[in-house]
Amino acid sequence: MGWKKGNKICNITKQRQFVKKWQIMRIGISIYDPVEQSCQLLPQIPSGFEILGFSQIMCVNHKLVLLGLKHYGTSTKKILIYDFVSNTWKQGSDFHTARFMFACRASPEGSIYIVGGLEKHDPSCLLREATVYNVEKDKWELLP
Repeated sequence: MGWKKGNKICNITKQRQFVKKWQIMRIGISIYDPVEQSCQLLPQIPSGFEILGFSQIMCVNHKLVLLGLKHYGTSTKKILIYDFVSNTWKQGSDFHTARFMFACRASPEGSIYIVGGLEKHDPSCLLREATVYNVEKDKWELLP
């Protein structure tokens, strides 16, 4: 999975570690700079969070926003934000509703628009709402 921000390409790398019969996926996020032809692994995401196949990762201004995560094994309202300037992770304001498998896009003015998704692993729990997240203000707003 990859996306482009300026002259840098962000990639997610999965590292496999086998423990007994269970497979644990450790997720590392690396940034590739084609000008310098170098790759830098970002600091590990905070403990307890999991990036899933249906998680969303958006690059907005100088921040990387992770949405649709699991936290200690359950779908969560929590989001994580990586700041490229300070080289640190922080937890952003919670979604209104825990969700996954939703559509989202970043706007040029620095907001993330999120539509639909599922609240639980059940197709009957389809969310019919749209929200916008202002990354700089760390605020969510339900859209009409």
